[in-house]
Amino acid sequence: MRSKRIYILFLVVGLLAALSTTVYATSNYHAATPTIVGVWDTKIKVPSLEGSVDALYTFSADGNFLDINSTHETNPGVWIGAGNTYVVTFYAFNYDEKGQYNLKAKVRATIRMNGADQYTGKGVTEIYDLKGKLVEHPWSGPFEISGTRVEVELP
Repeated sequence: MRSKRIYILFLVVGLLAALSTTVYATSNYHAATPTIVGVWDTKIKVPSLEGSVDALYTFSADGNFLDINSTHETNPGVWIGAGNTYVVTFYAFNYDEKGQYNLKAKVRATIRMNGADQYTGKGVTEIYDLKGKLVEHPWSGPFEISGTRVEVELP
């Protein structure tokens, strides 16, 4: 009976050790080669605007992209790249004070990873009216971005 208790004790200790190792490994995982796949806490700086805009950029493994930002927009797009250099293109819609769709933006950026968990980039936004004519807008022109990878945090 005593040897059975000792066996169960060692089994429980072994399982706890394996579990804690797994939790540590999952919370500290990084691919051998950094990749942009994941969610990024991003700051967008447009020279013609005061301050910066906060955004969450999501880069999916299948090449899809999603920008959710502090200006109440959700903007879909696509990305390509490898190593530490990536290119993203996405679209945004603008609405007037009555909620009527009035402009469409095409956003393009080049991103360079600065390690596994940070990136910087530059891009340009082109704004078009409903007839497809390029127009000037406070968001038009160049911008800079910087991002930090969102990590899993244990509760």
